[in-house]
Amino acid sequence: ADGRSDEAVGDVGAMYRMAEHAKVDPILIGLLVGYAIQGIAFDALEATLSAGDPSPETCRKLFDQLARIDHRGALRRAFLAERAFGIETFEGFRAGDPGTVQSFFNTIQTGGTPPSSTQAAPYTAYRTIGRAVLNLDEASYLEYMNRQIEALEVKGASWQGQGASGTTLPELGLLFPEFARAAFF
Repeated sequence: ADGRSDEAVGDVGAMYRMAEHAKVDPILIGLLVGYAIQGIAFDALEATLSAGDPSPETCRKLFDQLARIDHRGALRRAFLAERAFGIETFEGFRAGDPGTVQSFFNTIQTGGTPPSSTQAAPYTAYRTIGRAVLNLDEASYLEYMNRQIEALEVKGASWQGQGASGTTLPELGLLFPEFARAAFF
């Protein structure tokens, strides 16, 4: 921080804003990237607050920014998108869509190379005699995803900390001692 704690805390705020932008991506990996950026921002904030005392105004500004982060909503959106992607994948298998089948085999069986006819044989057997298994797999997948989404919709369930706006935010519970040290509370 080199004696410029307010500036450093402002930079941390920018890191948290970048994380929020990453979490807008409607798939789970985007959310995970956002969480990784938040982890880096948290470490930077911890180092900044250990090196100096930012002004109460700067702390209030960051606190208000952190309180507006909606972890539950972002996670719910990611699960909704993943559920939609899963439904599309099951439909692709059911229809025998070559793109879905090849993508699956490239990723799962062959480490990224196109499947040989021998490697594609299990899919052919699965499609011809395993439709009931495919439907059961899809039903289990959808049941699991729906439970996750419903759990995120439960009102009043608390996570580790709670922001001033009523949103849950794990970082706030960890930041209270640091902000207190900076004469914030």
